[in-house]
Amino acid sequence: MQVTVLRVETTSRVADAVVVTDSGHRLTVPGSVVAGSRLRHLRPGQRLHVTVSPDGSEVERIGLTVHDVS
Repeated sequence: MQVTVLRVETTSRVADAVVVTDSGHRLTVPGSVVAGSRLRHLRPGQRLHVTVSPDGSEVERIGLTVHDVS
C-alpha cells in the first residue's frame, strides 16, 4: 500500500511517524518499524510503501518504491 508521510514525531531517540493512505486513512508507524527499516530518516511528503497487519490497524514494514524512469 502506498502512503504519504504526514508528520514525524521525534519525542524519543527513534521517531514515530504518522502516514496517510491515498484513501485518507491515518496510520501510526512505530519507531521500532522505522528503526528496523533501511531508511535513515523520514520527512513530511515522502511517499512510502507499507505493509500492514491483516486487520489493517498496524504498520509492520516500510520501504521506498523506486521506479525506473526510462
